[in-house]
Amino acid sequence: MKVKGLIERLEELGYDDDTTISFGFYSYDGEWFDFGIEEINDDDRDCNVDDIGVIFKPNEEYKKSILAEENIALEEDLRELITKYC
Repeated sequence: MKVKGLIERLEELGYDDDTTISFGFYSYDGEWFDFGIEEINDDDRDCNVDDIGVIFKPNEEYKKSILAEENIALEEDLRELITKYC
């Protein structure tokens, strides 16, 4: 998305100088995980690349959630294998 498009969309939504924007996403089960911004940089301008890099802070709760979901899936797969071959 270009900055112009983001600004236009924010204006459509009625955002002003006091509005806070959060970045994150929902897990598979609908839980929201917020990712704070660690750094915004423009280090590649010297390479003639016109973009801005955003580095997000790690979210430990998100990592735990993903591991839990994967463990559940693995457990289900193992039960299927055991049922099939035993």
